[in-house]
Amino acid sequence: MKTLTITEARKNLSSWIRRAKSGEEIGIIDGNTIVALRPVIVSAIDYAESEYGFSTAEATQICASIEEKSRLAEQAGEYIDIQALPHATASGKARKVRRR
Repeated sequence: MKTLTITEARKNLSSWIRRAKSGEEIGIIDGNTIVALRPVIVSAIDYAESEYGFSTAEATQICASIEEKSRLAEQAGEYIDIQALPHATASGKARKVRRR
């Protein structure tokens, strides 16, 4: 395992991330602890739970609702107002997307 101080890692972080992504073991020393730098697989459900606090059931329900509204709008050749979809934008700004 290649170990680095925080300062060393910060100087060329993108290179260290690329190396970790390719399988090299990289550790960053913080005090008396080594923190591993490695890729992590994240699913959409994991992200919804950690980022927005949705349960798996809530995230599944929201996805189903969005998919159904998208399907109906696509069939009708309409635009979808993303703001009208539940929890679709974090910024709260309405955007329109052409679904074709």
